[in-house]
Formats: sequence, C-alpha cells, structure tokens
Amino acid sequence: MVLIPLVGAYVEALSGFTETVDTLVREINIVNRIWDTREESSGIYSETEAALVAIAEQTRDLADRVRHQRVPPVLRGMHGEPGGPIRLAAELADMADRVLAGLQVPAPNDGSGRRAALEAFNEVADDFKTSINRVLRYVDESTKPDGLLTVSGQTTTTRALPTVELVDEAVAYVEGLTGFKESLAEIIAEISAVNEAWDNRAETGVTYSATEDALVEIAERASDVQEQVDNHPVPKPIRTLAEGPPREVAGIVQKVNEVLAGLRIPAPNTGFERLAALDDLHTVSRAFEASVNHVIYEVYAKAHTSGLAAQD
Repeated sequence: MVLIPLVGAYVEALSGFTETVDTLVREINIVNRIWDTREESSGIYSETEAALVAIAEQTRDLADRVRHQRVPPVLRGMHGEPGGPIRLAAELADMADRVLAGLQVPAPNDGSGRRAALEAFNEVADDFKTSINRVLRYVDESTKPDGLLTVSGQTTTTRALPTVELVDEAVAYVEGLTGFKESLAEIIAEISAVNEAWDNRAETGVTYSATEDALVEIAERASDVQEQVDNHPVPKPIRTLAEGPPREVAGIVQKVNEVLAGLRIPAPNTGFERLAALDDLHTVSRAFEASVNHVIYEVYAKAHTSGLAAQD
C-alpha cells in the first residue's frame, strides 16, 4: 500500500533516528571503554572529554530533531506521550550530559557516577528504539488495504454517480459544492507552497512580511469560501444530509488561521506549531472533500425518492 506522503516522511525520519542512536551508543561506549582501560589504551583526558562533549551535542541535536519532527496528526499522541520518542530522546540527551559530567568530576574520581550514567544511557537508547518500533508497528497495522494511513484509505474520490437528470435547484447545489471544493484545493496548495518557501527561506529569499501577507490573504479567502458554503442554498429535501460541508469547512478556516498564528509566534520560533497546524489542515481538507463527495453522490442516488430528479 502507498503511504500518505507525510506518513512516509515520518517513517523515514524514524528510521534515521534509530540509526543515529545506534551510532551514538557505539561511540559513547567506545570512548568510555578506552578511558576505563587508559593504562593499556593510553587514553588521554582531553581527547576523552572532547569526544563526550561532541556526543552530548549530537544527542541534544537528535532530541531537538525528534521534538520538532512533523508528525501525522493520528500519530502525535504516540510520538509525544510518556515513553514515546520525544520524551525518551530528551532523556537520552540528559544521560549523555551526565556521562560527560561524571568524567569531569575532580579527583579522586573512581568513575562510578560516569559508568552508572553510561548504563542508563544504554538503557534509554534501547527504550527509545523500542518506542520507535512501536510506532512503526502501528503504521504497519494501519497500512492494510484501505488503512487509515494509506492513500487509498484517505481517498476522497467520488464514486460513479448514478445516471439521473436533476432539477435545476439540485444542479446549482451540486455545482456550487464542486466549485467550493476546487477553491479550497487551490487554497491548500497555495498555503503549502507559502510555508515551503518560508521553511526554505535561506534558498528562496522570501521575507517574513511577504509570507505573513500571503497567509493573511489566504486566510481571508478561506473565510470567504466558508461564508459561501454556509449561505449556499440547499434543496429542502436534503437539508439534513447537507450539514457536513459547512461543519468541515469551519475546521479548514480554523487551521488556516492557526498556521498564520504559528508564523507570528515571537522568536525563538521553531515553526513546530505552524507546521502542526498545516498538517492538521491537510487532514480537515480531506474531510471536507470527502463530505462534499458524499453529499453529491447522495443527491444523485436519492434524486427519485427526494423529488430532485427532473423526470420520474
């Protein structure tokens, strides 16, 4: 099955995190072993300290990358929960600092504190990889045919519509919904492009003010579409059926505004909130599209019984 792009990128990142942890575990244990056998290995304190400083920095960098990783909304709970990758990566960074601090204890220093921290580092590393594997197993279970995290499971393609001619009122309603869907698809594509340009501003040269102006304009357009959806005339026989699109479009407008609010967070701003809102926006936009497709199908399917067929 084909994973949703965001899920595929997340899975790839998790694999990279595991490889990084394996490397850190190997390096920190080698450095400590050389130091503990320095009478035979001629280990030098300054070199050992420099190596542990570098490892501690790399472990903190890993923790930052895990914390700021873009996570599919359905997986955020597992990613950030106690015992999840974020918490354990932060704990691993703390253990790396403790190993370094154990080395730096003034003489007499029997190394017991450092070795205890190293043992804890190795245990947390194992727990971290276990948490990664747990997420990957969940993803695997969710990629069965039509699973939640697959392209097929998230499809919003309309089923083949029944062959029936609708009354003008129903035709106008269906055409309006189709137009709203297309307008919002354009908005989603544009907001994604604006955010990508901002995230790569070192290469694109885009400015904060230009990015903010673009997001403000997109938010205004999204609100306009919401107003149009809310006020779109619904044929009386299907008013209950038509409740879905107005409800879902409200979520789109909310997330568009959250993307803008995320950009406006004062420095230091990692962009985590903005990107999380962008991920959520893609999810709610698919829900809107699915809702519209469902309503359109039902209009045609129930045209004869609802009185919306031009000819019975």
